[in-house]
Amino acid sequence: EDIHRALNEETLSLRTVAILERLGAALGEREGTGPDDDPLLRSLRQQAREEAREEALAVELERRAALVRRQLAARGLDAPEDFPLGQPGFAEATLEALVEAALSCKDAADFLARLVPKRTP
Repeated sequence: EDIHRALNEETLSLRTVAILERLGAALGEREGTGPDDDPLLRSLRQQAREEAREEALAVELERRAALVRRQLAARGLDAPEDFPLGQPGFAEATLEALVEAALSCKDAADFLARLVPKRTP
């Protein structure tokens, strides 16, 4: 009855979607399958997870960049508004390394130089 109603609904209502989700879960439990057994759903879920990770990383990097800019400004050092996003070494640096560099650098260029690991011969 629920499936028939869903197939005949021109636009699925939230109620119908909820019913279909419960029905799908019940059938999957009975058969021992889940959403990741469907190739399309598996792909969509993986894509959503990757997008969420990328978004979380972007938010974290912006938070760290704002921290660096505040530290530099507190010391009277100028830095561009988007500094140090996209600069070599920034995304890979630990929070401790960023704070240490921000507290001990002479200027923005020196800050970046402190993030790039020194290569030993």
